[in-house]
Amino acid sequence: MTQTIIDELAGAFKSTIGLLRETIGNFDDDTWTRGATLFQVPAKVAYHDVECLDFYFRPAGSGKFAWGYRFGKPWWELANEEQPSQEALIAYLNELEERITAHLSHFRDETLGEIQDPGGDHVRTRR
Repeated sequence: MTQTIIDELAGAFKSTIGLLRETIGNFDDDTWTRGATLFQVPAKVAYHDVECLDFYFRPAGSGKFAWGYRFGKPWWELANEEQPSQEALIAYLNELEERITAHLSHFRDETLGEIQDPGGDHVRTRR
């Protein structure tokens, strides 16, 4: 049986994660924690993006997600200079890439429309 959709989906996630990893690495120390507004700080945007991947790809049945568990507080509660380093976010992202790849490997094209976590927070969007 072919896995065309799953293979394409996994490839798209791998490419997107690679782009995010590369983008995180492109900032110097000075620009990493500076921005014109609260959400224009590269460290905050990157932390938000990576943590959302963690939220959507956490194991089924793992309970309520604790925003900020990895770095002590969520991005919106940390001052600019308290945001995670690029290296720390890339390490987090690398772990999530492995989890996402493993998660997607359990799917089959024909089962993509099924609800995977009926009691979860996002029955319609978290599959």
